[in-house]
Parts: sequence; structure tokens; C-alpha cells
Amino acid sequence: MNRPIALLALLALTGCPDDVEYTQLVLSMSSWAGECAGGPCSQDLDFDADGTMTLTGADWDGTGYIANAGSMTEDGTERLHELEDDLRDVTLEDTYGCPDCDDGGGMTIVLDTEAGEASTDYPTGEAPTELADIDAWFRDVVIALTTCVASPNVEPDTECVPFTW
Repeated sequence: MNRPIALLALLALTGCPDDVEYTQLVLSMSSWAGECAGGPCSQDLDFDADGTMTLTGADWDGTGYIANAGSMTEDGTERLHELEDDLRDVTLEDTYGCPDCDDGGGMTIVLDTEAGEASTDYPTGEAPTELADIDAWFRDVVIALTTCVASPNVEPDTECVPFTW
């Protein structure tokens, strides 16, 4: 199994839409595949403290396929906070199933918990029950930033360039 050595960026949002301070919002998400003909081998979603995000996709040699940015909507921010709240007291396994077996791809989610950084891998399209909702949120954002079409969670920047593979 080939696994990218992808830099996972951390999400550090400190404000809710109603300006109530929200702490411990540190999360990174990426998808990856060992066999990636016709598309990016990895996709990383990087967050900035101001609510903007950038989706980057690259081949194994680091060649970039896509780098589109957008801003989280108020609903997207609220939903992400809810999802993170749901995960706060959940103990995740290091690995679920067999990520990227049979060239099916894998997902990585990293949470910064009170106990320290927790990383979990699972097969693409087979999120464990406790990660199903955050996985769906990630996929919605990836689709919006790949197609440059707004979703309830993100508004792509005007410089967004649609990408197909």
C-alpha cells in the first residue's frame, strides 16, 4: 500500500457566528490513494483561523492538480462545530478496515484532543459510524471546491477554477 506523506494542516477556528469563543477546534482531513490514475493522489483540506479553506490535490511527485480556496458559510461553521463536539468524547481507533486495500483509497482525520493528537485512517467510502457525518461534511466541501459550486458549508472564491479528472 502506498500512502502519501501529506502535510496535514490543522484547523484552528476560535469564533462562532455569535462571537462566542469556541476552543479545541483543531482538525485536519485528507483523502489519498495508492493507485491514482486520472486524478489526484491526495487531497488535503487546509483551514485558516478566519474561516477560509483551501483544497489542494497532488500527484505522488508533488505536482499540483488543484488548489482552490473558499470561505466557510455560517451554516458550515456551525455544522463543523457540532460535528467536532460530537467527536470530543469519542475514542477512535488508529485504523478502521483496510484503507487503500485493492486500490480503494483511504481517508485520514486528525483531531487535537485533550489527550493529544489523535489520527484515524479508514477506507474511502467506508467511514466508521462515529466518523460518518464528518466524512460527509468533508466530501461536501471537496465537491464544492472542486466544482466551484457553493454548498451549504462553503462558498468558493471567485478565482476558483473547476477541476475534473
